[in-house]
Amino acid sequence: MTEIDRQVHVDAPPTDVARRLADSLWRGAITLHPRGAGTCVRIEAAVEPPALAAAIEAAALDEVCALRLAVAAEQRRRPPSIPTHNPPHRMRRTTMTTIERTVTIDAPAAEVWPALADFGGIATWNPNLKASHLTSDRGEGDGITRECRLSPRGTIQERVTDWRPGQGMTIEIYEFENVPALRTGGARIDLEPMGDRTRVTMRLSYEVGLGALGAGMNSLMMKRQFGTSVNRLLAGLKHHVETGEAVATPRDLPSGAVSAVSAA
Repeated sequence: MTEIDRQVHVDAPPTDVARRLADSLWRGAITLHPRGAGTCVRIEAAVEPPALAAAIEAAALDEVCALRLAVAAEQRRRPPSIPTHNPPHRMRRTTMTTIERTVTIDAPAAEVWPALADFGGIATWNPNLKASHLTSDRGEGDGITRECRLSPRGTIQERVTDWRPGQGMTIEIYEFENVPALRTGGARIDLEPMGDRTRVTMRLSYEVGLGALGAGMNSLMMKRQFGTSVNRLLAGLKHHVETGEAVATPRDLPSGAVSAVSAA
């Protein structure tokens, strides 16, 4: 566990500093201590891994240093200066990431499409899910919705925004629970006929929140986890279409199934 312990002096009383930091993303890691006519702002946390700790420390320190400069500028009755503490590894508040994968299925597109078109039955062949079901009255077309229970935890609500029979679909995640740091997300699936075979491409795009914490989580684990999920989804689709077998967990995939999936 990496310990963060930094202190910054602000020439303003604790009540004023507390008001300015009330909506700070890092408020839980900040304590205020009176020091003369000003305030000692202390940033304390224990974080793992070290890279994430460094990102959090830099972002929190940026915010406090910017506050200190703003207070000093107000006291001099001129606009606040641009904060000078801006290390190279400082991360953005939000990050959009796209993961693109393809797989070739030994079946014509007319046989691949029904598995995708069974929108509420995706858990039959997606080993990342515990269960899934339709939440809309209709089962086909733009606007249909479903709920997916993720493994090991989490729930997402999805909606089709572009239904292209026999060609693919575009899906948006419009609601979710217990999916840390996720802000928005969606996917596009395209079928490319190749005679008796079909090339399936999936593009998953998502945005994380939580500032530097979310960006750090994305860089260190989320991108890898989502990449693994897309690989398993396409491997499960391929196995299901080619054999007719259900794929309830990753253990149901035959050896080498995921290696058949490649970056587009």
